[in-house]
Amino acid sequence: MMCITTAECEEKVLGLDLEIEGPFLRRIHGKVPATRDFRIVDSTRRQALVINEVFSAFPEGTREWLLWVLDWDLWPNEEYPELWTEIREHHGEHRWLMDARGHVFSSQEKGLARGMMRLAMLFGWTAFLIPVPASFVVFIDSDELMSIQAADRASISDLAAKVEDLWAKPV
Repeated sequence: MMCITTAECEEKVLGLDLEIEGPFLRRIHGKVPATRDFRIVDSTRRQALVINEVFSAFPEGTREWLLWVLDWDLWPNEEYPELWTEIREHHGEHRWLMDARGHVFSSQEKGLARGMMRLAMLFGWTAFLIPVPASFVVFIDSDELMSIQAADRASISDLAAKVEDLWAKPV
C-alpha cells in the first residue's frame, strides 16, 4: 500500500478518464455514469459480504485500486483511528490521513484493499474505491449510502442485483 495526496489522487483519476468533483463522479470514460444507489445495512456481516462481491466483480485485469478518503471523523466514538493509523504506519506511511488521503493497492494487495474498504464502510467514512483500469467506481458516504457507477448500466447490473439480494433479504 502506498498513500498519496489529494493532488496525486486528482491526477490519477484524470489519467483514468474520470471526472470527479468533490463527492460526485461526473463522468466516466466521457459519459455521465449509470448509477445504482443502496442504503448501507447495519449488519456488519452483510456489509462484509457486499464488499467481497464488489471485489469479485472487478475484472481480472485490475492492476490496482485507489481508496480515496474524502471525509471521516463524523462519528468519532464509532471509529478506531489507531487501527487505521497502525495499518498505514505498517506500510511506511507517517503522514496524517488529512495529508495523504489516497491509498493505492497493487493487485497483490487485493485483500488489504478489501479490508481497508471494509473499515471505511464500518466507520461511516466518505470515500471512492476506484480500480485501475476504471471498470466501475464505488462510492460510500457518511449518510450510509453506497453507489456503484459505470459508463453503462449493463456493466454493473449483475453486481447491483447481488448487492440488492444480500441487503434486502430478511434476517
